[in-house]
Amino acid sequence: MKKKLFKEKQLANQTLRRLASLSSLVILSACASEAEGTITVAGSTTVTPIMRELAVAFANETGIHAQIQEIGTSSGINATIEGASDIAMSSRALRDEELASLTPINFAVDGMAVIVNPSNPINNLSLEQVTSIFAGEITNWSEIGGNNAIITVVSREEGSGARTSFEGFVGLTDSGISLIRRDALIFNGTGGIIAAVSGNRNAIGYVTAGVLDGINVTDVSINGIRFSGETVLNGTYIFANNFYIAYGVDASEDTRAFVDFIMSTAGQAVVAAAGFVPVN
Repeated sequence: MKKKLFKEKQLANQTLRRLASLSSLVILSACASEAEGTITVAGSTTVTPIMRELAVAFANETGIHAQIQEIGTSSGINATIEGASDIAMSSRALRDEELASLTPINFAVDGMAVIVNPSNPINNLSLEQVTSIFAGEITNWSEIGGNNAIITVVSREEGSGARTSFEGFVGLTDSGISLIRRDALIFNGTGGIIAAVSGNRNAIGYVTAGVLDGINVTDVSINGIRFSGETVLNGTYIFANNFYIAYGVDASEDTRAFVDFIMSTAGQAVVAAAGFVPVN
């Protein structure tokens, strides 16, 4: 009975995600018609901050403007496949069926940071502990040397590129089904995760490490290793994550110019200045 109800819930969630994606396509198409001559870039909320900075630098250099739509990785990829967006931004690798329509380029590397409230005495977790916490097997901080308090797990929504990457890192998927605990608090965007963890001394969540500067959370080390450009590049920080842009075969000259700028020395300098690891 529980399995049947779970499958029904999964189907319902999939339907809602498809409807959300269709709504995003309609919105993007309307925006494109109103802003003719601009590039539309749509997708990951995690990638959005750095993409906005790249768009400003590109406009300053070329006079070509990129309109950034923060609608989530899967919706952005679908919008680009359907032609409602020129470029998709993704915080996960593209799937086989998506690769049939789009060409992806890895333009930056980031770390997925596990974050806790600043008042939490925990400052390091093993990979096994992270997995057990998000699976609901460890439910009290005292079980791992912390305060005697129930752990509040905070996660991104299903379909989020950040969540897909995180679940892959910690091994919390089974045949495409998420194994993150069912009572986790779910937020559609990085900002919601940060607000939830900064406002709850017993919460734990995950965000892209590039947003850590100036926010009221603590990123814990994983297996004794903290995120940095060096630890990502040398492979010792195990939660390393690639950021992608993707475009179709009929991409316009302006679209290709923006892609070239992102991969240029100037674009990669913007990536580095924003706290991410450039690939060139």
